Amino acid sequence: MGQGAHTALAQIAAEALGVPFERMIVVGTDTKVTPFESSTSSSRSTYMMGNAILRSAAGLKEKLAEAAEPYFEMSVDQLAVENGVVFVRDEPDRRMTYAEVLQRNHLERLEAMGEFKVSGKIDPETGQGKASSHYHQGAGACEVEVDTETGRVRVLRYVGSSFAGRIVNPTLAKLQNDGNVIYGLGPALMEEMVFDHGQLINPNLSDYMVPSFLDIPDELHTFSVESEKGEFHGIGEMTLPSVAPAIANAIYDAVGVRIRDLPITAEKILRALNNDDS
Repeated sequence: MGQGAHTALAQIAAEALGVPFERMIVVGTDTKVTPFESSTSSSRSTYMMGNAILRSAAGLKEKLAEAAEPYFEMSVDQLAVENGVVFVRDEPDRRMTYAEVLQRNHLERLEAMGEFKVSGKIDPETGQGKASSHYHQGAGACEVEVDTETGRVRVLRYVGSSFAGRIVNPTLAKLQNDGNVIYGLGPALMEEMVFDHGQLINPNLSDYMVPSFLDIPDELHTFSVESEKGEFHGIGEMTLPSVAPAIANAIYDAVGVRIRDLPITAEKILRALNNDDS
């Protein structure tokens, strides 16, 4: 929810099939009409599902060409399927729309399945092997203000970047990067489960602190780096891991104390400052 996956996947399908984006309908996870798929996690939705869509689109275009073959009296390899029409490669004016192909074959629909798999396995004894088909990179840098009397930290500016491969939707990619940074402020500065004799004492959002709009840096800039290969890459978490270390390093640069456990609370900073002074 909130990932923009439906929009991105519809864009991929529309471009692959050569039809307007507005004509695309994405059916969410529904075991009645969709094949099995696990959760949208591990920053893999666009990468895995997007490549599956590309393969299914290629299969659908092949079926369209086969269905149009008798009417053009041409072999499939002499036909092209692009921009919503099937046409003869050497005679582009000889063409039929996708709808006309279905109508002439008395078909209500054509269906094609696409599957995309990756291989990877870790040896449980040695810990060696291929853990992921993709390793996604991200980076972050920030400027902070530290109140030496209270220990309070304010992130003034933050810049984050992610390696995105081929960007499907620049607006959604930026929002994803921005959201990752804002989310990362929580575990870096405030989110903490507190236990007393085994009992959680902050089990609700009135006591368990999460970032609000007031905690967002005054300047937040994120961007994505594209790849010449044009391969989809996940960006669901790429600007997140660098948030805490960037803030910790900025605090060290500002006041000379190194906090090594999260969250970096005002209390920990004051304790470190007092220890250094003593």
